[in-house]
Amino acid sequence: MSPAVSGGSGDLALVVAGDVVAELDRIFAALAGIVAEPEGAVADRLFPRAYLDPTEDAAETFWRLARRDGMVTDRLAAIEAVRADLAGATRARRGAYSVSLGDGSRWMTVCNDARLWIGTELGLSDEDLEVGRGDPRVPDYQRYVLLTAVLAEIVDAVLGAMPEDGIDDDDGPTGLLG
Repeated sequence: MSPAVSGGSGDLALVVAGDVVAELDRIFAALAGIVAEPEGAVADRLFPRAYLDPTEDAAETFWRLARRDGMVTDRLAAIEAVRADLAGATRARRGAYSVSLGDGSRWMTVCNDARLWIGTELGLSDEDLEVGRGDPRVPDYQRYVLLTAVLAEIVDAVLGAMPEDGIDDDDGPTGLLG
């Protein structure tokens, strides 16, 4: 069963097989450990430099000292909330479970972070999306593909719930001048 997202804006639900719920929980539990203590290339992907100019190393160091703990705390809270959503999954139909996603934003962030982590460890690029049967990296590729499918479904549902003109008239004026 492929992941599917249903519902309108603010009330999305992911419908997946029970084994997918368990696999996503395992992935996100491991992600929490990675986010709490990121190292090397994975740390660089999850927490990229704020200042790309190498002459701004002092500003970069200050920014990391000032913001890094807050970013880690925010990401860990999002992971915990997504895992709580998974724990609250309800049986939707035979073999399938429904997981509440709220408006989907937390889920998009956590799925993307997990994809960044796994993709970085696999050394993925756009050209590397296939792997041979005997390759020991197959389980990680399968996790990456699962996360990609879940993320794509959520993004499609969020975009589908948006008004065609991109403006929600019920909320009043928006924008810089509104």
